[in-house]
Amino acid sequence: MNFLRLLLALAFAFTVGNARSEPIMFLEAGGIRVTLYDEPCALDAVANLPYRATWETKNEKFEGCFGDGGGIVGFYFSDRSVVFIPAGAFLPAIGI
Repeated sequence: MNFLRLLLALAFAFTVGNARSEPIMFLEAGGIRVTLYDEPCALDAVANLPYRATWETKNEKFEGCFGDGGGIVGFYFSDRSVVFIPAGAFLPAIGI
């Protein structure tokens, strides 16, 4: 059910065509916040992860890219880390 919620949120966000970037989904755990945005990824080295993401801790923030692969969201961040997170772990970013 959470995977379906993620797909619907992504589909809605990318078809609406907002003029500015908005967070669409997020995850908070252990002092880390991962946020998914409705805009193209800005990192040149990543062609197969089309959308922007951020990874934030108390002291650091990394830009990254994400793509959905059948219930698993794959990420690549500017510090060269690669992360895979189940899609069901994310919540809609309504009002943040």
